[in-house]
Amino acid sequence: MSENPESTATVTPSDSGRLVLTYPASYFWKSYGRAGAGIAFSGLIWLLLPSSIYVSIGCSIFLLVFVVFGLQVVLRHASVVELGRDTIVVRGPRTVEVAWSALRSVDLSYFSTRRDGEGGWMQLRLDGAGGTIRIDSDLERFADVVTVALQQGAILGLDVSLRTRQNAELLIGPGGVHSAI
Repeated sequence: MSENPESTATVTPSDSGRLVLTYPASYFWKSYGRAGAGIAFSGLIWLLLPSSIYVSIGCSIFLLVFVVFGLQVVLRHASVVELGRDTIVVRGPRTVEVAWSALRSVDLSYFSTRRDGEGGWMQLRLDGAGGTIRIDSDLERFADVVTVALQQGAILGLDVSLRTRQNAELLIGPGGVHSAI
């Protein structure tokens, strides 16, 4: 997973003190398509296969998984991430605000979709007094958000796992990680 090197510059929030970030429209179209296809496929199999308790349970589970995924996409679509000097906020149906000074942990995970590790996405998880914020790598300027979170974690003296440092190095590059941590 690599990012555009130009997008990893230091983030300086606007004069209002906030940088408002969203997920691109292409992310939503793909995700809505996946959820819709999964729901349709599960429902179609349920209707076409002979009725049995096992088929019903299996199809119900798959249907539920895709409905939950679709609901998560709807919630993400209705949300924005605000990156500020003092806080990071996810605003939407469920608003979570974490003050940088109350940050307890920074975790950057990589989820591979292929055995060779090439396909996949990253997720930044920030735990603080205000709750937990999870941000996927499809967010615009994701590398900048990771850089700021790592810088804030370093200021607070938080322990950052080896896995998080390795993932950040893949995302930002070695020079960027060492200046961030």
